[in-house]
Amino acid sequence: MSRGPAASAASTAGRQKARPTDAVDAAFDRALRRFLGWAVFLITGGYTFLDYWNYSRTFHEGGGEWEALLAGRSFAPAQYRIGVVRTADLLARLTHTHLRHMFALIDFVCLGLSLVLLLWLLGRMEIFRNAARLGRWLQASLALGCFLLYLLWSFWFQRPETHPTLLLLVLSATVAQWRQRVPAVVALIALAAAGATVRADAMFAFHAGFLAACLVPQSRSLPLGRIAQAIASGLSITAAIGVEYFIMHYVYPNAPRQVSAFQLVGNLKTWLNYFIEAMALFPWWITIACAFRRWRALDGWAAGLVVGSLVHFAFYYSFGIAWEVRIFLPFAMTLVPLTVTLAYASIDRAGETAIPAR
Repeated sequence: MSRGPAASAASTAGRQKARPTDAVDAAFDRALRRFLGWAVFLITGGYTFLDYWNYSRTFHEGGGEWEALLAGRSFAPAQYRIGVVRTADLLARLTHTHLRHMFALIDFVCLGLSLVLLLWLLGRMEIFRNAARLGRWLQASLALGCFLLYLLWSFWFQRPETHPTLLLLVLSATVAQWRQRVPAVVALIALAAAGATVRADAMFAFHAGFLAACLVPQSRSLPLGRIAQAIASGLSITAAIGVEYFIMHYVYPNAPRQVSAFQLVGNLKTWLNYFIEAMALFPWWITIACAFRRWRALDGWAAGLVVGSLVHFAFYYSFGIAWEVRIFLPFAMTLVPLTVTLAYASIDRAGETAIPAR
């Protein structure tokens, strides 16, 4: 028995409304979901085990920096990044444990959630969904490989704020794909304000990238729309700067500096920096090269991430010590879904679909 036009229209609308979630679910077949579930568990659990022992070694060697941060006697700008240390101290007091235990727990939660969300974002990518089953397995495996490569370097000058910064960036990238504009704008501002207590530069760079994306032709494909995204990013930058200013000038106005704030000249002179940037950030360099080669195929969301990563790299290389690559790792890890799809598109020239995530 044939259905009437109204029933057909309602059925079509229902399918269109459910399409994003259904598409992501269909992209990950049962075997792939099982494989990725075990991979997330093993990567997160194994890393946290090593992570805890590394924190323990720091503790038994003195751990004076953590106490100095809590007491407000550490050097700027580390003294301004109090979000993770204060949270870990509160949790340690409530659970009668030590900072090293809570640092490891925070890393476990942030790392696990970030990896799950990055894989979910990968499942929304057009190229991933359009690939054959073998292509989806290849892209998922490549994403895990890139993530593991970055994780290796997170132990180099390890700091507790690395993985919380990653989660804040991944959450921001996820919220930037919401279609509900008002909740998304509020969430982005809240994440930026919270992120300013961890790494204000990363949150500033993220939203600077999306503000720039509002000015390019790809802005028509921004999930929030050009105007809503511009408002969200503008207010988020204001919130991040405001929180950082308050911490710098009212909470710890007398925090001394151990090194110069401007490090670009010294970074350019040290040959070891070039080796570290090439080895630790190899997938990111590939991402940037592929992104500019296929710039017209990128949607607004992907363009915002690419530009934001370039802004943050400029901050990191100008005002940070370049061999402390863990400063930039969270942003590079946030681009993993884009890294994978761009690399796969370069390998499989037959897939000429656009990069957008819908």
